[in-house]
Amino acid sequence: MSRDLTAGEKLKAVLHECEMRPLPGLARTMLNRIAPDPFSREGTLPDGRKVIFIHVPKTGGTSHASALGLRYGHIPVTRYLTRDEGRFRSAYSFAFKRNPWRRLYSAFNYLRAAVGINNSPDVRWAEANLARYSSFEEFVHALEQPENAKPIMRYKHFRSQADWIAQPGSNRIEVDFLGRFENLAEETHTLSQRLGIEIELPHLRKPQAYREELRFTPRMNEIIARLYRRDIEILGYRAPDDAGIETVARGR
Repeated sequence: MSRDLTAGEKLKAVLHECEMRPLPGLARTMLNRIAPDPFSREGTLPDGRKVIFIHVPKTGGTSHASALGLRYGHIPVTRYLTRDEGRFRSAYSFAFKRNPWRRLYSAFNYLRAAVGINNSPDVRWAEANLARYSSFEEFVHALEQPENAKPIMRYKHFRSQADWIAQPGSNRIEVDFLGRFENLAEETHTLSQRLGIEIELPHLRKPQAYREELRFTPRMNEIIARLYRRDIEILGYRAPDDAGIETVARGR
């Protein structure tokens, strides 16, 4: 199987990187012309209101998009604001957040386990960047080195959650509702009430998961806190207090 990115995949990666940066007027105009319209993923509620889901990777959003009949994908809030701020503000927007330590583990586990299963861009990226690590702890320790951290932190699954829900250089959360992954059932109920539509999450009733020990050493906690400092400041999380047992959903 070919492990090189195609021309289209390289262009998509460049566009995705541009989405996360503050751009001058001309650059924003060019991005709007060549990038897909983000509002193609906008949904309509039964009462006619528009709804926009900002899907932060590894926060359980696949089921929410499916329940609302929205197209699946990861588009940062900056894309919507750059395209048409008024239209974005008039819609009801929501997203979910997750503890940065556990989100990092989830992203690593998800992509590392996918190595070799197919020839998709995510799998090829994981083979190039994650296959060398035999454990999550080894991976986190490697992130102490800037040359290792840079390509990891620029990839969508590992990017700061703030990159998806706030504008560059700002700590203002731009979505109307930001739920906690840790209280997914309760938060989904609240969201259902605000949207006026019942949202059922099948994986909450019948989880396909396995359980394993997940330990964060003081060194790991320090590294992760440094990498996700902005998330910690904006979202209000802290390092896990102890090891405990982690429930890891397959394919989430």
